[in-house]
Amino acid sequence: MDHGNNVQNYLTDIGVFKGEAFIKHVNEHQQQLRFCGAKAQHQNGVAEFAIQTVSNIARAMLLHASTHWTNNVKSDLWSMAILYAAYNYNHTPKKHVCTAGVFFVSVVPRHHLKDLHVLSCPVFQGVTMKL
Repeated sequence: MDHGNNVQNYLTDIGVFKGEAFIKHVNEHQQQLRFCGAKAQHQNGVAEFAIQTVSNIARAMLLHASTHWTNNVKSDLWSMAILYAAYNYNHTPKKHVCTAGVFFVSVVPRHHLKDLHVLSCPVFQGVTMKL
């Protein structure tokens, strides 16, 4: 609601969303809650596609980084790669609008896109050399 959206219903797996506190919150706000079946990813295809896309982007970024910086890139950077891939996925335009813009019901400024870099790209700021 803070961003101008009114959630009307949830479609989720049984996990943490089956807790009493969450169900009470949903009922207090006149929202609906539906559960997917176990191992039924096909019931929430949009979310599953986004998860797959973000995972593929993160995997590609780590593979690219590991080919260029073999001694410095390890698999423990996976969580950072996922966060960066999700940020890129949410803030880069797709068909003239970005995912964050749809959620916030506004136009997200794009001037910050020039600041995006390749994951694990060596960046040097403010380095001055004295000869």
